[in-house]
Amino acid sequence: MSSKSLFIGFDLSTQQLKAIAIDEHLAFHSEYFVLFDRDLPQYKTCNGVLKEGPSVVAPVAMWVEALDLLLNQMKIENFPFQLVKGISGAGQQHGSVYWSGKAEEILKSYDIEKPLHEQISEALSHPMSPNWQDSSTSVECHEFEESAGGPKQLAEITGSKAHHRFTGPQILSFRKKHPEKYEITSRISLVSSFLASVLVGRIVEMDISDVCGANLWDVQKNEYCQQLMELTAGSAAKTPELNRKLGSVVSGDHNFGSVSTYFQEKFRFNKDCVVISFTGDNPSTILSLPLHAMDVVLSLGTSTTLLLLTPSYIPHPSYHLFKHPTTNGLYMSMLCYKNGGLAREQIRDTLEPPTWETFNEHIIQTEPFGGQNRKKLGYYYPLDEIIPPTSSSLTRFSTRDNDLVVTNWENTLDPRIICESQALSCSLRARPLLNNKPPRRLYVVGGGSRNSTIIDVFADVIGGDVFIPHSGNACAQGAANKAAWAVLGNGKSFETFVQQLEGTCARVRGFDRVKWNIYQEILDLYEKGEQIVVEAGSTSGRSFECHD
Repeated sequence: MSSKSLFIGFDLSTQQLKAIAIDEHLAFHSEYFVLFDRDLPQYKTCNGVLKEGPSVVAPVAMWVEALDLLLNQMKIENFPFQLVKGISGAGQQHGSVYWSGKAEEILKSYDIEKPLHEQISEALSHPMSPNWQDSSTSVECHEFEESAGGPKQLAEITGSKAHHRFTGPQILSFRKKHPEKYEITSRISLVSSFLASVLVGRIVEMDISDVCGANLWDVQKNEYCQQLMELTAGSAAKTPELNRKLGSVVSGDHNFGSVSTYFQEKFRFNKDCVVISFTGDNPSTILSLPLHAMDVVLSLGTSTTLLLLTPSYIPHPSYHLFKHPTTNGLYMSMLCYKNGGLAREQIRDTLEPPTWETFNEHIIQTEPFGGQNRKKLGYYYPLDEIIPPTSSSLTRFSTRDNDLVVTNWENTLDPRIICESQALSCSLRARPLLNNKPPRRLYVVGGGSRNSTIIDVFADVIGGDVFIPHSGNACAQGAANKAAWAVLGNGKSFETFVQQLEGTCARVRGFDRVKWNIYQEILDLYEKGEQIVVEAGSTSGRSFECHD
């Protein structure tokens, strides 16, 4: 059956621009993408960015040329642009784009005969956008935390402690390094609102969720934090100017109006096709699933990411809290770990033979906490870790009278213990946000979601019925879902609107409360071991060594 309406979701990530089209039933229609390194080699990026020491940036013109290239690809393949009723999108979080005073005039009067990226380049006061991998703002992060009274206080205000990649420290750094360019900057966009602006033909507002990744937004007051704005602007007198540069903030269903006439004429978009506010890539990910409050999304990739929907605003320096992109009263908590699949792979490589089959067999053959009388807890950090903030190390403990003793054990116990350890860290931090209860559901995505043995351990520790989505393009899918909801929702909540996606997720196992209780009982002791590891890491230069 042919679709009557289509909705497009864009995902402007670090390495590619992707578009997914869905129909009015949220069913997949088609997918297109442009890889920056492969398809636009003239920008000389590596994995989508340019690196020089701690500075990591991306050419803004590359993103615009990718948009033109992608839409031309869709046109060649006879994509039915005339059926598209709504567009939304997601952008890599935290990145900032700096517009010149000529921007509005250029955006509203695109020349269809000229390459779009050349026109947008003339609308910028700076050609580069800092990438989330950038680590050049240590001084600015210190200034932000000092201004707020410390990392805990900054997290209470903005939902996060200071981070190198966050927009506020990046803007402060830009003002210091490029004062002339900052002075002529008329507006500042996030990556998400930048792409929306290009499509609409005017500079549009940031959305309520993505702005929470700036270290500037007072989450509870729902406004910019004036003391942090003063720091970023340089003085109280210059704060109104920064307010103008950043602009107002809009809701997740905000309608920016019709797509620009440039895209109508060149690609035959319908004049009634509207652009809905864009958001960040992580907030967009949660919109790809039929989530409710107290649901958890666990991404088991090279790194580990946990996203949690909660009605509770309980900030902490070890994780992020963002406003939900569509639903008032809900927050998205995000935990990001460097040592995920990489650490498990290093353990796998010590086994004989070094295969995932061997790894899984040892998990199955090993009792929780390594069995025997004394429980075993391991802390595996081949890379310097973010959560907790510690240097590379491997530490093994066994319990003795509710205390911990450094020990060692056979490497065949490591597969279960490393999975338990990674899951316990997630559960420890999710505990207050879940009111000391298991999640309603645990959705597992990423490469690790194909390993049911690893999933079983994480599910035993974190809790909840376990579901695995069929689709792997969460970011763009979430953006397309948001566009469809904004156009067709008729006042329904987003959660109600996307219930039709229930059939796209497979329930792979139920909740085992007995095992969950066993793991919950050791969380305090696990936290104690973690504190010992962090303190030891701050006083000695250790390295990760995993011997077979």
